[in-house]
Amino acid sequence: MADADDDGTPPAEEGKDGDEAQPETHGPRWMRLPQRYPLAFNLASIAATCAAPLFEYGGSGQSAATGVSSGSPTKEMALLAVATAFMLLTWPGLVWREGEPLRSLLPISVMLVAACASALGWYNAFQDPFYMEQCYLAEWKQPCFSPRYRWYDLVYEAVFMEKCMMARMHDPTSMRFKERQCYSIFAARFPQCMKVAGQCCLAAAAIGAIAYFDQPLNRQAPPEEATMLAEAQAQEKVRSDA
Repeated sequence: MADADDDGTPPAEEGKDGDEAQPETHGPRWMRLPQRYPLAFNLASIAATCAAPLFEYGGSGQSAATGVSSGSPTKEMALLAVATAFMLLTWPGLVWREGEPLRSLLPISVMLVAACASALGWYNAFQDPFYMEQCYLAEWKQPCFSPRYRWYDLVYEAVFMEKCMMARMHDPTSMRFKERQCYSIFAARFPQCMKVAGQCCLAAAAIGAIAYFDQPLNRQAPPEEATMLAEAQAQEKVRSDA
């Protein structure tokens, strides 16, 4: 705590007269930076989490037919650890600013995405070096006990797979063929649904912007209480003089 001035007056609070006050930060400088810039560090955490599987999956020597990996699980986990640290260190810097809902909500939302991505990344780090979509390839011959998941694979298993399999329960085909067929349908329809949803969101945003900017700028403000009292007094004085 800063000492008081010689005349006994306490020091002025920082951020009142100058720039906008920043959230209170703690610790050394390398810990204060994520607290001061949570949005940037959470975006970096998401990018690092997405890049981590490249050290294990997708490098030279990776075969989609065999699932043999020539990557480095140690490097993958090290990058995941960095991404998780970035995400966790931003937690004290997430504060709600009164009157700035968008600026407050955006870093919090991005941190939630970073937390989900980190959790999925750590889960995948301990699975076999192939993704679930490879299990539904016609040339895939390996067992799929512990595949890795992409985020849309979670949507497939949580929302689409059971309904699709139930709709095909009377088909005279093998279970594996039904699963492959269901995943192929999902892989074809899901991007189309995402495209339509994105177009609807853009249309709603455009309509909202047009409605907002179409309002008249010189709207007459309602009279204040002091003005109304003054007018009433003036009318009462005119009546009394008459």
